[in-house]
Order: sequence, then structure tokens, then C-alpha cells
Amino acid sequence: MKHQVRICTSEDLDSMLHLARAMHQESPVYKVLPLDSVKLLTLAETAISFPDLATILITTDDDGLITGMLGAISTTEFFGPSISTCDLFLYVKKEYRGSRAAIKLVRAYQKWAESLGATRIHLGVTTGMLIKETGGLYEALGFKQSGILYTRNNPHGTSQTQSSSS
Repeated sequence: MKHQVRICTSEDLDSMLHLARAMHQESPVYKVLPLDSVKLLTLAETAISFPDLATILITTDDDGLITGMLGAISTTEFFGPSISTCDLFLYVKKEYRGSRAAIKLVRAYQKWAESLGATRIHLGVTTGMLIKETGGLYEALGFKQSGILYTRNNPHGTSQTQSSSS
């Protein structure tokens, strides 16, 4: 099977939302949090409309069905004008793991970041899924571990947006 990589289009949004739900349910870290479809669609629309701010890349199989996706944003470093990119998610359907889908997504992400002039291109593993395997893939593709993320849940935190009254 030959996976094709391309940028997400408006026609892909329903399929991508379905894939996002699958990723959300599979992740032991994120499945306990609410999933906001409107927020996800807004992110996708931003990536489509402003490709210098964000991107969503997808892989498709021979029949054009989406097999995986990677979303990323670009920003300037907090201490200066250098551009940095960071992935938001990388997900490949279970039946396509071990194929070249993830490799192609990461390479396309890297090309996007380089086209922006990014000084640093970041990839993370925060879903709690296949941590060692994903890290090994990133290292095989030339990325180096540059830190570790620690998380503490706040039992009093809110997972819904609060509206402010004026």
C-alpha cells in the first residue's frame, strides 16, 4: 500500500473528526477529558485558511481514505523572533501502524516547518500511547529528545470554557 500525504481540505473535515474521536478514545491521557468538535473544526479551518500559522496533514490509502493525520502550529520563540513549530497530534489508524504513514506525515511536517524558516521543529508524545515506539521513530528520523513533560491534574480545574460577564 502506498500512502499519499496531502494537506487537509474542507472536504476532509468529517473524516478527520471521526479519526480525532478515535484518537481521543484510545488515549489514556485524553479520553478522560471532554472532546470539543467545534474547537477541532475551528483548528482545521484555521490551518486551511492560514497555512503559515498551522497545518493539518493527512495520509490516504489507495482508495483515498484517510489513514492518519498530523496537526502542527508555528509560533515565535518567547525570547526572540526565531520561528518554532510544534506538533499538536500525530495519529495513525491501528491497522496502518507499522506502515510508512507516520514516517510520511513527519517528513511532510518537517518540510512545512522548513518552508516557514523554522529554527526548531518540535515533536512530542503526550497521548500516553506507544511512547517508546514513537520516540524511536522520531529519533530514527533525526530528531533528538530535548526535554521531558511532567503533568499534574488539578482536581478543581475546569474542562469547560467559562464565559465572562461584562
